[in-house]
Amino acid sequence: MITYAIMALIMLFLAFELLYKAKYKSDGTHLFDKQNSNAMRGFWCLIVILVHIPTAYQNRIQDMLGSFAYIGVTFFFMTSAYGLRLGIEKNPDSIKCFWRKRLPRLLIPMVLVNVVSMVFSLVEGKGLSITTLIHINGWVQWLMVCYVIFWTVKRFIKLILTSNRGGYSDILVCVLIIVFSVTMYAQKKRIIWNTWCPEVFGFVWGIVFFHVRSWLSAWTDKKWLPKCVFFCILAGIVGIAYLKFKSVIFFGDYLLKILLSVLIITFMLAVNSRIAIGNKVNLFLGSLSYEVYLLHGSVFGLLVAFMPELGSGVFIGLSILITVGISWVLQIAARHIINVVKIGNQR
Repeated sequence: MITYAIMALIMLFLAFELLYKAKYKSDGTHLFDKQNSNAMRGFWCLIVILVHIPTAYQNRIQDMLGSFAYIGVTFFFMTSAYGLRLGIEKNPDSIKCFWRKRLPRLLIPMVLVNVVSMVFSLVEGKGLSITTLIHINGWVQWLMVCYVIFWTVKRFIKLILTSNRGGYSDILVCVLIIVFSVTMYAQKKRIIWNTWCPEVFGFVWGIVFFHVRSWLSAWTDKKWLPKCVFFCILAGIVGIAYLKFKSVIFFGDYLLKILLSVLIITFMLAVNSRIAIGNKVNLFLGSLSYEVYLLHGSVFGLLVAFMPELGSGVFIGLSILITVGISWVLQIAARHIINVVKIGNQR
């Protein structure tokens, strides 16, 4: 009973942090801007925590939400790609200092999380492992592959793909990432490093959305609500199909998964085309989303080691609170170090 009460509160909080201070804006200029995309990241980072709850502490509500949490990872890929493409559009020369800007933002928070994870391991009595300190998170590895593809095409291959807006090079980036995803999926039984085969399509959606953002805003200008309802119903139908067939190789665990993610994201973008979101809560969580994603697994391990008797609801609630709290501290430290690195690069 306590578990379901806590889960009900968590669901209410998720609704609150997403909808509080939401406003209707007819011009659509806010669609997926920095504030709105960051607010969505704040929502999805909590959903991602829910999907990774250890089996012994799961419950029906958590499992229901967790079945679709992979879309949060897809969304993180999408925001990364969209931000990269928008940055290149505003400043084409920024590709020349691509890695100098991107690597500190990726690696410094990750190393800090690794340090915390190593401390947790020591506290749990597992001993000191240097591999924990130098570990590169699997999602970060996939994102780095996307970055390498994006940078290579934009820095070198674009020279022979003449297009004023870089459309041909964007197509090539998308094709290479799709090929990478399919190739990794085909190796599913041979290697472990294939976790995000469908989710990596988010990087493709981010680049596609960069080109269709104005069209989507204009398309939803008329009959906005019916179109939102249509995508909601369509996503619901595909969602039911995914729950039924997600164990089916390729059709369920790949194609349906990709289709469902793009439908839910399209629904969210259609809603966002007229509803602007963003408040102190989800913007705060959105700013921590990277650290939260990297850290939450280590927090699970700490709680399991020292409080194994916790009920499901209490375990989930504490996991969220502790993860967010430590992530906030790590973010402050990471920003300070990144600023120092920037000053050093400018000298």
